[in-house]
Amino acid sequence: MRNLPYEVTLTRKDGTSRAFRIRRCGPADLAAILALQEKVYAGVEDKDTFALTSREQFAEMLEYDRIYCAELLPDGAPDAEEHAPQMAGLTAMTVNRVCGYHTGNELGYEEERFLTSVCMEVTFIDASCRGYGIQQIFFGLREEAARELGARESLTTISPDNEYSLANALRAGYTVVTQTAMYGGLDRYILRKGFE
Repeated sequence: MRNLPYEVTLTRKDGTSRAFRIRRCGPADLAAILALQEKVYAGVEDKDTFALTSREQFAEMLEYDRIYCAELLPDGAPDAEEHAPQMAGLTAMTVNRVCGYHTGNELGYEEERFLTSVCMEVTFIDASCRGYGIQQIFFGLREEAARELGARESLTTISPDNEYSLANALRAGYTVVTQTAMYGGLDRYILRKGFE
């Protein structure tokens, strides 16, 4: 797996380039994670496409699972504090363990199957940083981590109305397993990808 953190310059189709730092998050990032989630959620037109993750679940995930972020790096501005890196995107992965929010619960998995599967949980990107391919970086990063952990498969959930995330997941090799109500009655696809 690639060493973290690392810096990468990403370019949109319009030619705009920005520098990001990709890193693993820790407990000290909880407030920034919640702030970014609220900011992104406020800008989502169809709220049913985005299920909020609780403070408690993020805290648990920071302790047991993997959360990665992309930080937008400053453009060489002289005032470092004013232009400190800003959390621009986040992704979370439940590792191969039994827990209440593992998507395997929805599929009736037995304990041994939980131990060989991971769940690609929430991913969200600040609107100002969309189009740079951060979500694709996150798919690759989580898959590398999953393989390193010995997982044989990955699960994820996506709203059928979230065309961009669905297209990214399908492009990354996921297939739709079923469609069901989750997260308090929201319509979701459950997708799976097997690892060789």
